[in-house]
Amino acid sequence: MEDLWEYHAKWITLAGRRYLLMPLTVKAKKAGAKGRSYTQYYISLPKRLARELLGERLPEPGSEGVPITVLATKAPWHHLLDWATLPTEDLPERIAKEIKALTLDNPNKPITLIPADPERLRQLGLDPDRPITLEDIEEAIKRKVLAEAPTQ
Repeated sequence: MEDLWEYHAKWITLAGRRYLLMPLTVKAKKAGAKGRSYTQYYISLPKRLARELLGERLPEPGSEGVPITVLATKAPWHHLLDWATLPTEDLPERIAKEIKALTLDNPNKPITLIPADPERLRQLGLDPDRPITLEDIEEAIKRKVLAEAPTQ
């Protein structure tokens, strides 16, 4: 499983800031204090990725740590495969489009994500709950411009 994480770790740019895009695993561990027992959930970051994210100044065990910003969602099964070596022709359209939009099929290709107001996307005829590519936005803007153009 570690090899899959290595494959998917790539830099993305969102709102002008670089983030690492990677699937990680949420793990559970039993913890307790003052006679009470509870489950604590945590995410482990492989050392190579921690170094890439934080540089050589990694926190020491037991320290307060280093705050990081995380954008997280549950990784679907298709985010855990190496799509550079697998065919996408027989996949459902939505999954194939998501793989292409996130460039999971080309791990060396850089990607920039554009934050957008979901309502503005709907006004362009796009569904913000589905994968959207730059080509989709370009096409939607062309349609809008042509629809608003005065007819002669």
